[in-house]
Amino acid sequence: MSPPSPSDQAEEANASPRLTPLPEPASGRAGDAVSLAGTWQFAAAPAREPPGSDADWRTHDVPGLWSEAGYEVDDREVGWYRRSVRVPPSWLDGRVKLRFGAVYSEATVWVNGNPQGDHVGGYTPFEVDVTDAVSPGENTLSVAVSEDSRAAALDWGNVTGGVTRDVTLFAVPDCHLSRFHVETALDADSAVLRTLATVENEGTQTRTPSLRTAFEGPDGETTATRADLDPLAPGESRDVILDTELADPTRWTPATPALYDARCTLSAASADADPVTTCQSVGVRELAVVGDELRLNGTPLTLRGVNWEEVTHDRGSIIDDRLTRADAERLRAANVNYVRPHTYPPTEAFLDACDELGILVQVELPFTFVRGEDAAPAEDPAYRDLMCRAARETIERDRNHPSVAVWSLANESEWGPNFAAVAAAVDAADPTRPTTFNWAEYRDDDAGHCAVGNHHYPEMRTPGSLTARDFEGFDRPMLFDEYAHVYCYNHRELLTDPGLRDRWGAFLDAVWGTVRDVDSAVGAAVFSGVDHVHPEFRWGLLDAFRRERPEYWHVKKVYSPVAATLRERTAEEALVELTNGADFRSLADCRVEWETAAERGDVAADVPPGEAGTVTVPTAGPFTLRVVDPDGFLVDAYRFEDRAAPSLPDAPPSGTVSTEGSSVVVGQDAWTVDAETGRVSAGAIDCVPTPVVTPLEEGRTGDHQRVDPFEGPVDGWTVSGVAVEDGALTIEGAGDGVDARFALTPLADGWVRVAYDLTFTEDRRPREVGFALDLAGRRPTLSWDRGGYWTTYPDDHVGRESGRAAAFPSGERPAGTDRDPSRPWSRDATPRGSNDFRSCKRNVQRASLVGEDGAGVSLRADGETAVRAAVTDDAVRLFVLGRSLAGSGGTWFDRNETLGEDATAAAGTTIRGAVDVTLEN
Repeated sequence: MSPPSPSDQAEEANASPRLTPLPEPASGRAGDAVSLAGTWQFAAAPAREPPGSDADWRTHDVPGLWSEAGYEVDDREVGWYRRSVRVPPSWLDGRVKLRFGAVYSEATVWVNGNPQGDHVGGYTPFEVDVTDAVSPGENTLSVAVSEDSRAAALDWGNVTGGVTRDVTLFAVPDCHLSRFHVETALDADSAVLRTLATVENEGTQTRTPSLRTAFEGPDGETTATRADLDPLAPGESRDVILDTELADPTRWTPATPALYDARCTLSAASADADPVTTCQSVGVRELAVVGDELRLNGTPLTLRGVNWEEVTHDRGSIIDDRLTRADAERLRAANVNYVRPHTYPPTEAFLDACDELGILVQVELPFTFVRGEDAAPAEDPAYRDLMCRAARETIERDRNHPSVAVWSLANESEWGPNFAAVAAAVDAADPTRPTTFNWAEYRDDDAGHCAVGNHHYPEMRTPGSLTARDFEGFDRPMLFDEYAHVYCYNHRELLTDPGLRDRWGAFLDAVWGTVRDVDSAVGAAVFSGVDHVHPEFRWGLLDAFRRERPEYWHVKKVYSPVAATLRERTAEEALVELTNGADFRSLADCRVEWETAAERGDVAADVPPGEAGTVTVPTAGPFTLRVVDPDGFLVDAYRFEDRAAPSLPDAPPSGTVSTEGSSVVVGQDAWTVDAETGRVSAGAIDCVPTPVVTPLEEGRTGDHQRVDPFEGPVDGWTVSGVAVEDGALTIEGAGDGVDARFALTPLADGWVRVAYDLTFTEDRRPREVGFALDLAGRRPTLSWDRGGYWTTYPDDHVGRESGRAAAFPSGERPAGTDRDPSRPWSRDATPRGSNDFRSCKRNVQRASLVGEDGAGVSLRADGETAVRAAVTDDAVRLFVLGRSLAGSGGTWFDRNETLGEDATAAAGTTIRGAVDVTLEN
């Protein structure tokens, strides 16, 4: 086995930006580091000089954005940050340095009134040596920040100015490490870990250092390698390569994210310099592109991905380490094994979490929408050095993370000379990982610029005919780094029917299935994992409060590597086939649980990756099967029970339709219908049955806070006739573009069958078609029993098969939108009801809508009918729908065609249906 080739490391080390490895605490006299996060002072000033009066300064948190803190800085000003920092006298025996995680987007660093360095680039780290500017004791650190810079022309620009990530003050000896990276080469049963280090002498005396790298594995065993260096003169640096061979190493994979502590200790061979150690976690793993596969440790990968942006509802892109860790755990719990933090590099804390949880990451450089009229940065040589430096800063920081699988050169941009230079810089800085480039639009041929191809939204390439044939012929691994966009821009539809978010699950399932049918498709990433801070972009599986939307469960189910199928049932047991679609984990490592209403137990399932096997569950009745991985995450759950095929009962008519004066009485519950207007008075019902035609939302509606829901009932609905025909009462009429006929037939069991025919008199594009009944009552509750897309759901999921949803969980009808982060998303409410209450329940077999007094109606249906509810100012409206499409038509996010749904209804088209209704008192 040969180790990785060095690839001209001396030249690359000199070109790389300086990010000195932080010393391990207490590893030497100069081994301390201090975070400067916390409260700083802030002021806006018209020039690059701090304000002269202390009265101009206000408090501001770092990390922070001045806009989120309520401060304004106009185009002629810069934002000034300052604070006092204490430097121990012992630190001045060596070098004192400042590390900035990121400053948006141009910064000048001042110490004690003297400028020390500049940096342009809003999302990448940089370092400033302040040794000659500081004194023992208290010092004043100031940072002048400009929001606009050349770097801001390259990124999305979705933040305002500020010191956006942590700031660290630290010290190292004069002779110290200025670089420390580890590369891995694997053999069948061993590995070579190559240390790439740079030793730099910034002192005034010649040093003769020695270097020792030790790797401590998960089992506690340590393997080390040592090298003695030739004397190093003042101002001289030297690159060092140390190879350490590990026998039978524990390899890092998503199933076994084993980490080794890599400690590199530098002894400078002088009496006044103690050894200093830096420690970083690394993984023994190897990535390679082989043909059209992306392989990890020789195994082809299947990347079940999500886009992610580190943002919060209250502080924008400022996010703390604990929340970042929790975010990674949420993604891991959704069976996500691949994350694309889109449009800029993530925080180090996020990568640390992914290292530990086994999530592969594509780290993206901060270049977005560099195309079209903004194409100058892709070609202008003035941007080239900036772009290449930002690329090297990102790689210098993140290269040792085993979770980092791919470097992305840009988001939705167009290739140009500058990106060619960036690609060369990335390949030179890190030859161990492939690169990819996210194009502005789908391209059949991206000219082979990167080892991994990349396209966005394959489902929009050929809407309605998405098949594996659409993606044949790729000669390398293909990533779909954005696909299956979560509902976002169709705000009127979402206000009308939040249950569209449940319908999205079928859309995701269809697109992911097609992607998996393509041999060269290594994976895809849903857009997006969490809401953006802009109110128009509520596109997350999680909202800004980190509450799960319905889509989160669908991702977990679609990305589940385990499929369970009931193959046989006897009087005593059930035989279930388990298919293991994981790349690395055997089901023998998981716990497989079964549970009935009365008992529970475990079964052994020794099913290797890529294979299928059977387990026997000792029960003849309904049961739930759960697969739990070794870390305690639920992989998947399945419910097995016999359910009769839904249908309306074959109940004979009762014949009890009679005319009483100007009314017609239907059925034994005495539904009274006005013979002229068709108005029904029966229990809580007091309305004319009204045809419903809800339109598709064409195009984007902008800010969700500035639109109203679709009402649904047809405009201009007028009853033209009421008659008794063949034991039924008929109501006929017409409205805007629709003729409608209702037939109310009393049944022998006390129910009334309500059948409807709606015929379009003009071409339309309706999302929903059916009818509505208005009911009297306060604080209504909708209940249902339906056939779900999955057999299991969380208890608060709007798509669950059975449930009850209160219109107003807080007890009162709100005046506006009622969002409460302490409760599930499904319980948020508008004046029309909670998300759960307003969500369309498809494939309904039974449903009821009753007020707090118990009065209302119950339905029984054929399993193809949908129902939803809404509270109006005058009534509680029940929608009974024979057509309920996936929505968001007329834009490039049209999901209807992908699901095989025809959104058109030509003139002459008739849509009919029927449900049985009974009164609740």
